[in-house]
Amino acid sequence: MISCLCLTLLYFGGAEALTREVQRSLIQLAKTAAVFVDGDIHKTLISPEQEKSPAYLQAVLPLKRILAAHPEIRFLYTMILRDGKPYFILDATSPEDSDHDGIKDHSSIMEPFDTPAPALVEALRTGTTGVDSEPIKDLWGTFLSGYAPIHDSSGHCVGIVGVDLKLQEYSERLSGMRRSLLLGIMAALGLAMLNGLGVWWFGRRVLWAEKDHRNASEALQISEDHCRTLARDYRMLFEQMVNGFALHEMIFDAEGKPVDYRFLDVNPAFEKLTGLVGSTILGRTVKEVLPQTEAYWIEAYGKVVLTGVPIHYENYSQDLDCYFQVTAYRPVPGQFACIIADITQ
Repeated sequence: MISCLCLTLLYFGGAEALTREVQRSLIQLAKTAAVFVDGDIHKTLISPEQEKSPAYLQAVLPLKRILAAHPEIRFLYTMILRDGKPYFILDATSPEDSDHDGIKDHSSIMEPFDTPAPALVEALRTGTTGVDSEPIKDLWGTFLSGYAPIHDSSGHCVGIVGVDLKLQEYSERLSGMRRSLLLGIMAALGLAMLNGLGVWWFGRRVLWAEKDHRNASEALQISEDHCRTLARDYRMLFEQMVNGFALHEMIFDAEGKPVDYRFLDVNPAFEKLTGLVGSTILGRTVKEVLPQTEAYWIEAYGKVVLTGVPIHYENYSQDLDCYFQVTAYRPVPGQFACIIADITQ
């Protein structure tokens, strides 16, 4: 009963964390887009007639490229605040009615926006990042949006970038994350129940073995079968994890300093995230597989193996050209396991 309650709390708490993760990714995408907007050009755009000018085309081009690379995003635009009211400046959306709903998608320079979300108004007013606390409905549909400030060469805020995530995409992404979390919780609960059942069953077999020595071999066989079954729940969970997982053995020099590590096992998600195939890297060291591996990876993992203290951090891999979020811990002396997620975007 207590375990079920704890797992239920974990599920709903995890769902909230996953919602925050979607919101965080929206803010990060808005901040990335804001970096590519020329603030000096942006503040010179003041009338619809300028939309055919080279300055407008130059300023909106990076937003169009980002929008093309992220099909889950419906609108990508910039805004300013005038007399307490939001106005569009750049809009990466095509002038055509792409979704054929009879509503004009593209907003012209200084076109007013009459139904701004509270987070949008706050971002415009303060020149800071922001994100909707829940999906907002307007003329074009229902969206979850993130915002980030645009600065000119003097460092002054000259507007904000807005990123609108389609409600369907948001719901599907959140549902997918919740499904993954729920599967993990169900697997953990199943393993706990199997473990409890195994303990009870093994205890009963021991009692019977005291009465009849011939039953001892049968009890042992049942225990072995149970262990093999548990080894197969764990292996299935290992194979179906969304995040990459790898087990390594640390290699030390004569003075006990960590100098390299060897791949012992990896799951399919690790292969997909890194492009490294387990059958070709297991048994080999990281310096053999990734010769340009930075020293800080080995140093960080070495501390985990030497101290037994887990770590959680983000870092860049030159060989793989990716930013990774990493959690590493020591399962047994001399080894470390790491769980990785690609956060390059």
